[in-house]
Amino acid sequence: MQQRIGESVLKNYDDFYTWQTLLSNEIIGHSDGAVSCMILFDGIGCEMMAKDEKLAAYQNIYQVLAKLKGCSAEFHLWREKDDAPAKAYLDKNKKIIRGRKLAEFVKDEIAQHLSQSSRTNQTALVLYRRSDDGLIDTLLNRKSSKRQLLNAQSLGNAAMRLAKYLPGASLASAGQYFDKVLQSFWRKGYQRGYRYPFDFRYDIAEQVIVDAPKIENGLVVVDGCHTKVLLLYLYPDASAGWFLNLADIACDMHVSQIIVPTDARKYVDEQTKASGQDQAAISEEKGAKYTEKKISDREAFTSMVAEYNLGIFKTAYLIHLHGEPDQITAMAEAIESWADDGGGQVRMNGNLQAHFFRAAQPGCGHCSAFLRADHTWQVGNMAPVVTFDRGMIGAESLRLSTSGQLTGFSVLDHKVSHGFTVAKTGAGKGVDKGAEILETYPFGLDWYIIEAGLSYAWIVEGFGGQYVCYDAEKHILNPFADFDLTDPTSQTPLDVSLCTATVNAISFLLTDGKVELNVHQAAAAQKALQQLYKKPIEGKKAPRLDHYLNALQTCSYDNDEQKDAAEVMMSNLDSFLSTSVGERFKHDNNITIRPGICGIDLKKIVNMDKKLMEFCLTSIALRYSQLAFYKSDTPSRVLLDELHEFVEVSPLVMGNLCRQISRMGRKDGASLDLVTQGLKEMKVLDSEVIGSTALRNLLYRNKDWDEMGEILGVPEAALQRWKSYPVPHQLPFRPGLRGVNGKYYDLHLTFPEFVLDITSTDPGDLALKQQISEDTQDVFERVKMLRDMRLKN
Repeated sequence: MQQRIGESVLKNYDDFYTWQTLLSNEIIGHSDGAVSCMILFDGIGCEMMAKDEKLAAYQNIYQVLAKLKGCSAEFHLWREKDDAPAKAYLDKNKKIIRGRKLAEFVKDEIAQHLSQSSRTNQTALVLYRRSDDGLIDTLLNRKSSKRQLLNAQSLGNAAMRLAKYLPGASLASAGQYFDKVLQSFWRKGYQRGYRYPFDFRYDIAEQVIVDAPKIENGLVVVDGCHTKVLLLYLYPDASAGWFLNLADIACDMHVSQIIVPTDARKYVDEQTKASGQDQAAISEEKGAKYTEKKISDREAFTSMVAEYNLGIFKTAYLIHLHGEPDQITAMAEAIESWADDGGGQVRMNGNLQAHFFRAAQPGCGHCSAFLRADHTWQVGNMAPVVTFDRGMIGAESLRLSTSGQLTGFSVLDHKVSHGFTVAKTGAGKGVDKGAEILETYPFGLDWYIIEAGLSYAWIVEGFGGQYVCYDAEKHILNPFADFDLTDPTSQTPLDVSLCTATVNAISFLLTDGKVELNVHQAAAAQKALQQLYKKPIEGKKAPRLDHYLNALQTCSYDNDEQKDAAEVMMSNLDSFLSTSVGERFKHDNNITIRPGICGIDLKKIVNMDKKLMEFCLTSIALRYSQLAFYKSDTPSRVLLDELHEFVEVSPLVMGNLCRQISRMGRKDGASLDLVTQGLKEMKVLDSEVIGSTALRNLLYRNKDWDEMGEILGVPEAALQRWKSYPVPHQLPFRPGLRGVNGKYYDLHLTFPEFVLDITSTDPGDLALKQQISEDTQDVFERVKMLRDMRLKN
């Protein structure tokens, strides 16, 4: 591991690195008498922040720079492939309580599919303090050991003071420090999981530096791994979060920003003196105007520094790209082009590679041959500290963000988790929601689905659930709760909340189209319903509409106003039951909704009789809600998909129905999940319903973002991201925003082939699926047959 310096000096390569010994568990002693340490921290997740939010977040970086006393610093960022979130996602499999065969297969497919593109950013700050001893004293070890120990203690104290300004900060152990050195220098060892067992008999550098880098075709090669080194030489003024431009590149990367504090007053004086000299040299000769511009720029810079009391730092900005030669060369050229377009300049010629590869290693920034001066805001704004939120590690659902970050989401961990999804046809809502059902049902989340289509049929049946294509000619379902949900001995046999929601939901029948009951109507309707449940009907599992009509007729009311209101409601209900549509609901239910997972497709009745559609949807939704909110202790979700189809026919009834379901809320973990397309439905829904949706999905739309954003209360940065989404139909993925309690994630929605097949609603696929469903109930066999039949067709 020897390298020739000049023509005659032969030296071990590890002698270029000064890491020497451990002075404590966190402080490294260097052979030149210096000391260094590393602070690990969470970085700044500013991807979805507005400009003022970013500026506020970066105030802490400015504070770190302002308090750099007596030491230099290096901000480091590592961007690496990362399958840890996928492993945590799969590790949750041990908590599966049902549907294991399908669940494990789907989760394995999703984890493998997403891990291919996943990357995570990690950040650190290295502090380096030079020795006060002279070089000769250091080399001869004269009093240096004691001085170095005192220096180490001082550096440790400084690190603790600075750590409080960095989110999630902790002082790295020596092992963690040199894991990062491995990650930066010896990539092959890092990827194999090698860790150094420090031997105190030898200098650390001798143990860490396993090979001298070689330069091949303008790339650094260490043990067969290639790195392209870029020096960001020139750059324009940067705003807070500038590094977002580089933070999500599809390449393994290490960025080092070397920062050396200088005396700001002395620097300003030097610049003022230089301007004076330039001014004296100005003449009418060619070039005078450029000298004047130089003076003007210099004065503007020093004036700002003085006015805002900024610090001055000498810096170098180094970017290392790791990977296959063609890949990192292409990425380097893309970065160079981006910098050129922004008025900056990247240098990456061959003679820079070896030196700046070394200078970017943690604790080695002091050897940089290039340092340019800039002020606190510019240095802080460019700091490579941007990280991306992982969401909830080990949650039921896993998605990939546009930054390449694997991100976890949970429904089960939110006690109040009403959801809302808005998207145009083809934006991916069916696939995403289908994947969520596949991921969550196995962990005990019951799903009760109403849709206008067959998006979820194979999922429901794949878990052994019940799926019904509702046929008005043969299916009957009344809205009232089963008798076993009540306590006949109580003054209010039916839970008050359930009683109120049921009466309000069927108000359009009682009032001939109105959805708001006045106080007398509400009192009479609720009193009659409670009376109906005081004495269960022999041989009946649940009462029917005609039974309720009889209760209205026989109930004893508290006053004439209630009696008069009941008379009107009786008349309306009786008339409905006398119609050909209403006549059917004098018969017992012939659909049994079993707990767990079930789906009902109402496609056939959407364009039929309006009253029939209203009543069928209301009855099914109420029966689902009774199971979800009252009958079971299992967390449950009532999914109303393609809501726009129903709102188009009957906006007031649908708005009222959603409001009544969302207000039930007797049980933690029971929630309403709405999926729709447009602005009209959002305007129909009660603001209380919208406001209670803690989980939101905003997929592609081509208009109405501002109005929708105002209704939903979407933050400005998230709204602008939503508006920027491209038309997705020809893309191999779908863009989407996911909101969790007001925090938004920008997602790159992509799914394995099995999930795409099982949720496909392509017209051709639907025709094949209907045929296949008659032949087999096995979901794996179904998907295999679908693929085979596609090939034949």
